[in-house]
Amino acid sequence: MSGDIHFGDRVSMDGGQGNSGIVHYHGAAPANAREAYQELFRAVTALRGQVTPENRAVLDESVAAIGTGEDAEPGVVARALAAIAGVAALVGAAGAPVVAAVQQITALLAP
Repeated sequence: MSGDIHFGDRVSMDGGQGNSGIVHYHGAAPANAREAYQELFRAVTALRGQVTPENRAVLDESVAAIGTGEDAEPGVVARALAAIAGVAALVGAAGAPVVAAVQQITALLAP
């Protein structure tokens, strides 16, 4: 595929120089933390109907703890993201967009 848009993995190998190995593309990365949080909240909203009431409560409490993501303490955000990712992992493929969104935010917050 030509151009700047890629879907799926891309492998580049040519003559031993400039090799990037496998580059994973799983959709467009959010440009900033605000967009990443919005994507997380959309994914969590979609997931809520597919989990037990107990896990739905965990999602709701975690989203509330994060707020907009701008004012929350880093430790609070980290614990909330871990709880959200844990619930998403329990439901398998249906939770994959939530796990990906958590990973995006984690990458953006990393020092």
